[in-house]
Amino acid sequence: MIELIKFNSEVEIYIKALQEKKQYKKSLAFMDYCVCSDNGEFLSIRENAKRWNVGTTTAHSWIKEFEDIIFNMTN
Repeated sequence: MIELIKFNSEVEIYIKALQEKKQYKKSLAFMDYCVCSDNGEFLSIRENAKRWNVGTTTAHSWIKEFEDIIFNMTN
């Protein structure tokens, strides 16, 4: 995971794509998710929802997407 925190080109592309779609909150949530994961801090869906100021359904959806993105970047 440490490679993701260095914000390699694939991560930057994903973040920029979110920002181009005006999904700033989601791009910040992705960066937060990566940093927390890298630090071994795994929060519940409810905790992430509160942290990102979104509903639990949205947080669950984002986490699934983030995990898929990270999996595809590391494999």
